[in-house]
Amino acid sequence: MSFPKCVGLIAAAWVWGVCAFCPAADASADLAVQAEAQANPWTHLALNNEPDRFQFAIVADRTGGRRPAVFAQAIERLNLLQPEFVMSIGDLIDGYTKDEAAIDAQWDEFEKIVERLEMPFFYVPGNHDITNAVMAAKWRERFGRSYYHFVYRGVLFVCLNTEDPPATHISDAQVAYVARALAEAGDVRWTLVFMHKPLWVIEESAKAKGEEAKTGWLKVEALLKDRPYTVFAGHFHTYTMHERLGRRYFVLATTGGGSTLQGPRFGQFDHVVWVTMTDKGPRLANLTLEGVLDEAVVTKESLEQVRALSSAVAIETGPLLVEGDTFDGAETKVTVHNEADIPLRFQAVFGLHAHLLVNPRAFSFVVPPKGSRSAAISIRVEEPSKVADLAPLALEWSYAYEPAGRPPIEADGVRRLVVDRALDCPRRRDPVVVDGRLDEWKDLPFECRTPALLLHDPAAWDGPEDCGFRFATAHDDGFVYLAIETTDDRFIRKPGKPVWVQDGVEIRLDARPEAQRARLDWSGILTILVGPGETPENTLRRDAGKWPKGTKAVCVKTGTGHVTEVAIPASYLNGKQGGAWNGFRLSIAVDDVDEPGEQGAQVWWRPAWWHKEDYAGSGLFRRR
Repeated sequence: MSFPKCVGLIAAAWVWGVCAFCPAADASADLAVQAEAQANPWTHLALNNEPDRFQFAIVADRTGGRRPAVFAQAIERLNLLQPEFVMSIGDLIDGYTKDEAAIDAQWDEFEKIVERLEMPFFYVPGNHDITNAVMAAKWRERFGRSYYHFVYRGVLFVCLNTEDPPATHISDAQVAYVARALAEAGDVRWTLVFMHKPLWVIEESAKAKGEEAKTGWLKVEALLKDRPYTVFAGHFHTYTMHERLGRRYFVLATTGGGSTLQGPRFGQFDHVVWVTMTDKGPRLANLTLEGVLDEAVVTKESLEQVRALSSAVAIETGPLLVEGDTFDGAETKVTVHNEADIPLRFQAVFGLHAHLLVNPRAFSFVVPPKGSRSAAISIRVEEPSKVADLAPLALEWSYAYEPAGRPPIEADGVRRLVVDRALDCPRRRDPVVVDGRLDEWKDLPFECRTPALLLHDPAAWDGPEDCGFRFATAHDDGFVYLAIETTDDRFIRKPGKPVWVQDGVEIRLDARPEAQRARLDWSGILTILVGPGETPENTLRRDAGKWPKGTKAVCVKTGTGHVTEVAIPASYLNGKQGGAWNGFRLSIAVDDVDEPGEQGAQVWWRPAWWHKEDYAGSGLFRRR
């Protein structure tokens, strides 16, 4: 692949009058200006137009939680900016399917957007683009090679495939190709590498754990070590500039991909990268759709500080739990914990609600270092209302830290307060045999026919007949029990694969003390992931070695779906709570895959604890 040579205008260099400053002839070849001997209204005439200098742009992840129209808007802005060409770093379509018609439709949609560009666009594959063998074949059909290189104005561009099977991997054949490309372009002034997954981060993480990632990246890096180079990647959706081996490595943010968009201080923003190639290497400017950001807007060090301060904040809203089906008012509080060494400014306001009256509606305070502050909240209704009829109450909050010598670190968000029923875990006298049969369970009172949340591929869920479940909890002196009956119209099992890419059940139990489990986090919890087998012995159990000693779990295929039974030792809950346990928080999701090559839907009874839809009081069970 090659580009036409850039031919500048050839003009006689001439300057009227006596020039007090004599610019280099090649720097002002196209400039005609009258210069006076005494003074002139400019700084100098050494124009910034060296022949080897050029500009191009890079777009970041478009998918992985795609937000429609953002990428198309970026294409429009690029046409305004007029780079010489546009590079990509993968995740251009949603992917994760073997349906050829769906794959073609996704690529057709993308190519129609890219066709609007007034300059060349260079494809690089991401995990969403080459998810499986079918998608890899489609890539070859449409675009040919999945890794390639070209040279432009003395700069080598190397485009890699980090899904060169298996995923998160560069094959030996690809490494050999890079070696040949580098040998053929031995006299270039700089080398730029484009790939989707930042494999060096994965290598560093594995090394820190005493493990070996075997991504193939270290072989490529060894080939690059004797030349000046820069690396661009994506995948994590958080912008970070790394210094490694004396070179700069960049993880880009998003150009429409999934993001909380917390802002530049958190490395989460939509952008295109504007690259000017100079004789000293590439110079970067991050262009958001609203403005321009410097390339060091987030460094590894500054991101660590931002993350440390943001993780020092915990916003705790009291649960709104009622007995029965009717709500007639409640008292609660909002507590903010600050574990940092500097004060925190916090303010919040409740959104308007059709039924709930909140007092105070707005409040603010300063939380001292290593301290907490609370606001007492009264919630009233004009007349008693059914719990099922009450929409969530939105608490819009913002906070700010002001570290010495650094810009303020600010964040904002919305916390949902939901009126919910108090849930009981009853005591039972009859023993439970964990065998995948529900003979001893008289009732399964909790039902998930209308999911609180659908994740992975929500469109893959066709209603409760496609996948739904009901369950019960119970306890005796020795165990806490769960029984889950799942309706599933198709059975997909993939031995050796993670539970969440096949039919299965995900159970998370928070047995920490009451004050801790009321908080919206998922640290220190028990996770039980099981998949159905034809018999109890064939149950797929993930990381069972990490379960509390004595835990039992089976998941068995039935004629209409599958049945799960779990027994968790009471001693585990007692140990977490420092005495006789009084309750727990429970989260259940069912993974439903209808086609072997698809991701399927994840059906949640209550919102996932890490999701923005989560709320205090969700899934809280009391010992009865």
